[in-house]
Amino acid sequence: MNERIAVVIVTFNRKELFFECLDSVLNQTNSIDQIFVVDNNSSDGTYEDFKNNYFKEESIEYIRLSENTGASGGFHEGIKAAYEKGYDWVWLMDDDVEVDKDALSELLTYKELSKCIQPSRSILKNEIFYWDGYLDIETMHRVALFDSNFQSTKEYTYTNVGCFEGMLLHKSIIEKVGYPDKRFFIGYDDTMYGLKISRHTNILLTKKILMNKKINKKGYTSFSAYYFIRNLFLVKKMLDTDYPLQKKKRKVFFLIELLFLFKNTFRDLKFLDALSTIRKALRDAKNEKFYK
Repeated sequence: MNERIAVVIVTFNRKELFFECLDSVLNQTNSIDQIFVVDNNSSDGTYEDFKNNYFKEESIEYIRLSENTGASGGFHEGIKAAYEKGYDWVWLMDDDVEVDKDALSELLTYKELSKCIQPSRSILKNEIFYWDGYLDIETMHRVALFDSNFQSTKEYTYTNVGCFEGMLLHKSIIEKVGYPDKRFFIGYDDTMYGLKISRHTNILLTKKILMNKKINKKGYTSFSAYYFIRNLFLVKKMLDTDYPLQKKKRKVFFLIELLFLFKNTFRDLKFLDALSTIRKALRDAKNEKFYK
């Protein structure tokens, strides 16, 4: 019996990149049964252009949300739609990536080894995106290995975190972990979703580069800094619940990680902007004001 495969693409106000992503999915050599496009209430004409150019594509279901719910909200709705309709595998991607035509076929070659498979990526087609690493549940620090796992002849490695850019996820795992936590909006959302998944399957990262990321974000904006600082408190709360044995030591490392975020915020923003961003993030975290 052939397994049914769905794709979830989340987009927000990046229609040119989105349509390039969509076309790369439609051109896969491996068959895809359904594509769920989750539009986070774009205002740049994405929906209008989609209706004008893709209305004949019966395999695409367009889900237009009434407000921007961020990456966590968008993937929550997309994964939920695919799972409730019974698809066996769900392939996730942001709108700023483009996948090789054989990407899905390559990922599926590992399906007997893992129920959550991640492809390696390039950035702007000219450099490897060194993503391999893991989240240390005691220090709360994302440890980057910078491709050290691949210095041998191994075709893949394992990690305990996730990324919504290319994750291929089996329905049996969704049944166990549910959907991404909407409270994050952005920042740590896929990391923590991956951590939950890693308790049920080894998350496999391919050595082969199967997709290209078209935006190379460097440094913090006030927008991103706010969510990373605020959401770190949510990360700690979740880790304390799921990994209580490390709770005491984690208190110290949490402060270290928080100071690290402060440092980067002051590095990338003007002093007063950084101060305002940090104050707002701390206030909202204290009041448990999450989501957008």
